Amino acid sequence: MSGSEKMSFELSEKDVQNLMEFLKVVSDLKESGMLGILKSLSEKSNEVFLAVASDPSLMRGVALLAALLQGLTKADAEKLAEAQNSLASTTKCLVEALGSVDTKKVKKIGLTGLLGALSDPDVQYGLGLFITIIKELGKGCRKQQRI
Repeated sequence: MSGSEKMSFELSEKDVQNLMEFLKVVSDLKESGMLGILKSLSEKSNEVFLAVASDPSLMRGVALLAALLQGLTKADAEKLAEAQNSLASTTKCLVEALGSVDTKKVKKIGLTGLLGALSDPDVQYGLGLFITIIKELGKGCRKQQRI
């Protein structure tokens, strides 16, 4: 095509909306810095692949992520959405809790210390949360294995 020839085509309203949405995503990626990371990864994809492939711990991580993704594709969509909300909320609580703990100051407790801790409302709630999660995990696993 020579410089004097022009391409012409028409975009439907839906095409324009899709293009605007795409440009918004690109803009958001640029603002967050992710666009640069993705560009760098695409430019050096062979090097990145070789680095990952030659690191056994990264390969194990990739294998675990693949298994996780396989499980996620089989999960009920409604339960997955609920799990995302719960995970976001629980992760925030977990990070704040871990940020508040100085592991150098943690003391061992015995049975009497454990019994005393059970009178603390925060401990009671935390244990209730774990027991509920464990119960649902067991129920799901038994259902999957038809025990």
